[in-house]
Amino acid sequence: MVGDKVRCWNRNVPIGRICFVVGLILVALWLLPYVTMPASDLCWGLSHNWTPTYQNRPLKVPLMWRQEPTPAGTHSIALRRSSRRLTYLGSESIDIQDNRLKPFDSTAAMQRWKSIEPRLQQPGDWTEEFSGNTFVQTHYSCLSTHRIRLLSVHVVCFSNDGMWSAALMGSEKSVEDFQKILHNLSTLYDPT
Repeated sequence: MVGDKVRCWNRNVPIGRICFVVGLILVALWLLPYVTMPASDLCWGLSHNWTPTYQNRPLKVPLMWRQEPTPAGTHSIALRRSSRRLTYLGSESIDIQDNRLKPFDSTAAMQRWKSIEPRLQQPGDWTEEFSGNTFVQTHYSCLSTHRIRLLSVHVVCFSNDGMWSAALMGSEKSVEDFQKILHNLSTLYDPT
């Protein structure tokens, strides 16, 4: 016997519980990228002691920054961290170019960048000289562009000796980390 069809089809559907469970699943899926990116940064940092390497030399970086792979032969270091703001899903990055094999004229490079940067700006963005801390003022020429639409800052620095160039694309809070990393670059090699 199949059973009483009246009882089977006339029961109340627990629509409230179903909506609650579906809502929890949607919220979990929405929050997943905000949790997995910092978690992967944390795992990398703990396993590498927050120290990326470049040409088998350690470079100490602030917490939550991790080294990204770069193509062989590019003489560069790529660092990334997940965004500090929950309103912006993405990552902040620092790219450092090693030009010790072929040093460049840092004044000419800065003038070239100053001529290019206005073409990259959106309405409301502004560019200014970036002085930074005492070490950065002494060893680098820097320019910062504040991007209103992305709520970010783009800092480009060229070392005065023409050996390093570095760029930060991230939040205002990452500028201090960027300055620490520029200072730690001096530990990678001894110019004597």
